[in-house]
Amino acid sequence: MSSPSSTKPDPSAAAPLTGDGGTAAPAGKVKLPPVVWLLGAITFIMGTSEFVVSGLLPEISGALGVSVSSTGTLITAFAVGMMIGAPAMSLVL
Repeated sequence: MSSPSSTKPDPSAAAPLTGDGGTAAPAGKVKLPPVVWLLGAITFIMGTSEFVVSGLLPEISGALGVSVSSTGTLITAFAVGMMIGAPAMSLVL
């Protein structure tokens, strides 16, 4: 009778198989496709631009000659545009 320490592990059971028959990459070595990096960068830029507009609200209202609350509606329209634009951008890419 052999001891459990003397048995060799099955190398085919070490890594799960992918759909194309190859083995999956180790957990720390997965590379994302470039389009994922592009979508992430676009999302970051679009989100950051909303905060920039919010910070410039008093200056925008002064330049347009309207109240700050009326200018706030511009930010709402901008946010609605982002809600529509972000999914549309992901469909295009």
